[in-house]
Amino acid sequence: MPRTLGLRHIALRVNKLDECIKFYTDVLGMALELQTEGYAYLTFGQDNISLHQNGLINFPSQQRLEHFGFACATPEEVDKWHQHCKELNVEILSEPETFGIGTRGFSILDPSGNEVEFTYHPPIVDLCFSLCAPRTHTDWQTYHYIRKDSIFDQINVEYDPNHPSLNDKNNYHYGFYLQNQMIGTLQLENLGGKKCSIRTIAIEKSQRNKGFGTLLLKMAEEKARQIGAYIIHLHGNPKAKTFYSDNGYEEMEFPNDVSIYSETIDYGKHLK
Repeated sequence: MPRTLGLRHIALRVNKLDECIKFYTDVLGMALELQTEGYAYLTFGQDNISLHQNGLINFPSQQRLEHFGFACATPEEVDKWHQHCKELNVEILSEPETFGIGTRGFSILDPSGNEVEFTYHPPIVDLCFSLCAPRTHTDWQTYHYIRKDSIFDQINVEYDPNHPSLNDKNNYHYGFYLQNQMIGTLQLENLGGKKCSIRTIAIEKSQRNKGFGTLLLKMAEEKARQIGAYIIHLHGNPKAKTFYSDNGYEEMEFPNDVSIYSETIDYGKHLK
């Protein structure tokens, strides 16, 4: 049987085209790719919606859509969308709820009454995301580019793609993949004594603010458990204090270890 890339497109019949365009761009952050009379095409890059002004296209009278949804990377991201919609006074049909195998979701209405769901469903995340060693020479180039561009260039520290840690048995280097595209990196060091350190963690700039950083951090913690670590240390950027705090990290002394950058905060977490 042939394979698809997933359900990436949906077409909606709407009564208020202009209001719906504003809703999907201003509230949900989609980009308006094309607009003609009675029609608009909006995109997130991978997922796309076309809006058709009701009455201009002859849809079958029996055609119905109960609801459609957007997948979120973590349960926390679902809650962030809920708060975002509340702040914008969007009509909310249901509050966030966890059910089944850990699925979490809630629903809203767009200006034409279409039900839109935001949901975290573990199998979708497991299918889409992976954390593993870079697979090819091109992957290693991407790994170095993301680290250099997202971390080292930001603090004016020279990046060494041949650093000894790349061949050190206590250092683990991972690419964070969305399907087959590397969108982030992780360097984890085994410190011994059931402790480890996140040396570097980064999401590629164009993929930020989508909940991927939280997911990468959770996957990093699972890797730490796999090597027998129950305490994670890291030198964190002060600008990311809220991010680490929201994910259960607190200021914790990182003894006998010096950061490559002076303006960092030492964080830590006891894994359960």
